[in-house]
Amino acid sequence: MALFAVLYSASTIASASSPVIYSINVNSSNPLLAKVKIDTSTLPDITMLASRTMRNNIQPELICQRAGLPDRSIDFGSSISCDSVVWTLNFQKEAIEGVDASLQNNIYSPADGWHLLTEWNSLPRIKGMNNVQVCINSDNPQCQKLPSISSPPLFMVWGMAGKELNVDGVPVHVMTNQKQLLQQDSTWLPILSNQISYIKSVFNVDKMEPWSLVWLKREVSSGSIGGAAGNQIYIANVATENGRLISKSYQHLLKISAHESIHFLSSISAPVWADESLAEYYAIKSLSKTVYSLPDPIESWQRMAVKFPHGGTNLYEASRFVTEEQNYEYYGLFYTKGPAFWAELDKQLHLKGDSLTYHLSELKTEWEVNLPPQFVDAMIKKIGAKDWARIESKYL
Repeated sequence: MALFAVLYSASTIASASSPVIYSINVNSSNPLLAKVKIDTSTLPDITMLASRTMRNNIQPELICQRAGLPDRSIDFGSSISCDSVVWTLNFQKEAIEGVDASLQNNIYSPADGWHLLTEWNSLPRIKGMNNVQVCINSDNPQCQKLPSISSPPLFMVWGMAGKELNVDGVPVHVMTNQKQLLQQDSTWLPILSNQISYIKSVFNVDKMEPWSLVWLKREVSSGSIGGAAGNQIYIANVATENGRLISKSYQHLLKISAHESIHFLSSISAPVWADESLAEYYAIKSLSKTVYSLPDPIESWQRMAVKFPHGGTNLYEASRFVTEEQNYEYYGLFYTKGPAFWAELDKQLHLKGDSLTYHLSELKTEWEVNLPPQFVDAMIKKIGAKDWARIESKYL
């Protein structure tokens, strides 16, 4: 569903302590293609591992190049000696209705000339090699460290208009293809700053590294306005009509931006239903005292529950459908029924002079689907077994 990575010039990276460089050059005659090249001439035999994937297992075809020998294909998981490893990246054209940020695809905009590269299905790894820089050779060269496989994915954007801002004392690089946003930052910047400050307090974040925001316009008529969290960068859609901002644009943008920033800032390692629903609940709360406040999650769910697809499915079961069967028809419940669960639980805690925020630390443990026993025990102790059983039966 991430976070500005410090940008370095190619010359700076070259002088660093021997990182492996993934050098990326966009095809000058066809910007929908780019070539990745790794100089492996100083490395012993290497073993290439498949790229991280998201929705499918498609991998690029890797080619081993050696002086005086014909090129040969590389099999993932097999040891091989090469002077260099190369492969081709494919980019999709930006659609007329805009980019669906949640799909996290590689995108090129013919109209504006920018590229979005995501790690998914794009960047195979060298086994045992952790010091890797991915470098874009463009008019403004930039490099970013390839994150570990347990970290959020790498996203890189180049060729897009941007602006350096200060959000709650942290440097933020904002890039967007909706120019009105950069011209009207006084409309949203103070609120975003307050949101980040609130989220930091909720999730007990002492220090933030510089990060990036990428805001991509997306037509409301597309029916999909979302976001995605990467490694020190997150992407969010801006709702538009005919490319222009509308009355709900800022509300959607600020809520999605808060949701994705929570994925980056939270240290809670939760199953998908809780990860998404907690982020959504606190994103909604972050706007509660602003002009862009959103309806109460409990009331929202009550209005939509009967007609919502699979609305009668509890959250535990929905999580299993998504993770075990890859049935994403249930995913919407995590943004609707899920926030209603946390809101109703929080409401009961407030009646007892308590708050859900004070109990988030009890979720910082290993758990697969069901809430951790220590969290459940704490809730029963605070709100009583009867109210807990009612909420559990209603949502979980």
